[in-house]
Amino acid sequence: METNIPTTENTNHVLNSIEKIATLASESKFSPAFLKKCAPAAQIVSGHLECSPIQAILFSIVCNLNFNRASVDVEDMSRYLACPPIKVMKYIGEFEGLCNAKILRRDYEVRINRGRRISNLSQIQYFVNRDLLDAILMNEKFTARKNEKLDRYGFLEAVKELVDERENGKSTYDEMIGEINRLMTDNNHQQWIAELIRMDLGDANNVIYLYMCHAFTIDNTEVDLNDMLNAILPNLRSQITARKQFVEGDTLLVKKDLVELEDGTFRSDRNACLTETGINLFLKEDRKVFTQAKKRNRTGVIPASEIVPKKLFFNRTEEEKLKFLTSTLMPSNHARLSARMRQAGMKEGVAVLLYGPPGTGKTESAYQLARRTGRDVKQVIISETKSMWFGQSEKLIKGIFDNYRKLVENSKVAPILLFNEADAIFSSRKQVGNSSVDQTENAIQNIILQEMEDLKGILIATTNLTQNLDKAFERRFLYKILFEKPSEESMAYIWRDRIPGLSRRDTDRLAHQFPLSGGQIDNVARKCLMSQVLHGRMPSVDEIISLCDGEIMEKQQFGRIGFQFQNQ
Repeated sequence: METNIPTTENTNHVLNSIEKIATLASESKFSPAFLKKCAPAAQIVSGHLECSPIQAILFSIVCNLNFNRASVDVEDMSRYLACPPIKVMKYIGEFEGLCNAKILRRDYEVRINRGRRISNLSQIQYFVNRDLLDAILMNEKFTARKNEKLDRYGFLEAVKELVDERENGKSTYDEMIGEINRLMTDNNHQQWIAELIRMDLGDANNVIYLYMCHAFTIDNTEVDLNDMLNAILPNLRSQITARKQFVEGDTLLVKKDLVELEDGTFRSDRNACLTETGINLFLKEDRKVFTQAKKRNRTGVIPASEIVPKKLFFNRTEEEKLKFLTSTLMPSNHARLSARMRQAGMKEGVAVLLYGPPGTGKTESAYQLARRTGRDVKQVIISETKSMWFGQSEKLIKGIFDNYRKLVENSKVAPILLFNEADAIFSSRKQVGNSSVDQTENAIQNIILQEMEDLKGILIATTNLTQNLDKAFERRFLYKILFEKPSEESMAYIWRDRIPGLSRRDTDRLAHQFPLSGGQIDNVARKCLMSQVLHGRMPSVDEIISLCDGEIMEKQQFGRIGFQFQNQ
């Protein structure tokens, strides 16, 4: 029976020569006599590796020492040879030749000067390429892996390996850049790589973009900016400079719409992601292979199909207004209305303000409106529009509207841009004084006012507080709907929906006795469910009344603002 396992006889030829060189080298002081004695063995090894005889000798010594050490430095070799380190250092050029041929690999001491070109030669260490050792054991010729003619995914894997080597101290930044540039040149038969080369982004930007492309293919649609820059760039100064350029939009990757930062402040856990342009550049026809979930995670958009239906109860006036608004925003109706407004020279954007006391269903109404009209929702996190860095808040707000415009352009049905609890940034403008905070807030509000004026799409803002709402914002909201506390009749319906076990008499009693909002009734219903799970029974009516007492808070007055919604 035949076997593919190599025999001692057919592998000893090269291995014995390596062993003989290593044995003769011990305490040889690297003398001429030693070199003469091992010349025959060196010829065999050099013929197999296709390197010079002196390189074969150096390789054999490193190979032998590797069995006791993960990597070998100049001091290790000088001790083994019993000669001064300078004698070994004379052959650094030969070691570099072995590394370039992929016969040896470098391993840098990374505790000092991490990522820089090492000036202290004793910090450079070498180890045998495992692929080469496997070839020797199999009595096969070693061929270094070639970079040319890779597919796009093999190319990205090769780039990731080179970045990992730099991050782990196996190479320097300059060596990584050199290898990736060669990799790109060898694979410029791929149209997207040729296009990337023509863009002339610069070495660091090329690596950052390719790193993010690789992350995208393995489901990491967002990459921690700090982690990525630490892995790629050579020192803290370059990392901080690159981070600042990303935040300020002053990098070619952002300017050419390949990469963007998630909405947020200048903080250490900021994420970067590929734009649609960046994704399409490298994926091309394979774009359909990747799910919509990736796009959703990357953009922070909530699809209409994933909004859970919820039954809401309103007073008759609010219900009529919401029905009319829902009908207006139905895609077919909205398209006809937009076309007519364009023909009439009117602005086609629709801005809606939902205002009133907490818990009256403003936010949930916005989501249910989106679900019924088949519109995705891009919610703005208000806290992420504020930055401690001068000038950055304005850029963040501008970026929100810029990104929303792209969503509208790339969507068959325009999504909804939702500002929840919008009073934090829609408040009255301040008198300009010496306060930089006031200046920043005024600048933000001016940007929003202009964006609302130029809006193409649908903006919905919700707020509990209207006293401080700037009059200029009031004018720009086409529809304004006041959500008041529900009537007794509506509260009774909500009680019956949230706690089906209650009798009509009990729900009428609760509605009459406690002027609660829908949100407060939801809280009581949740507490009842928790009690049922923990104690095995629903609370009695008296216990529910006790829970209602805990929900009552001082009533806040809400005035009507501006021109009210008029049914057509």
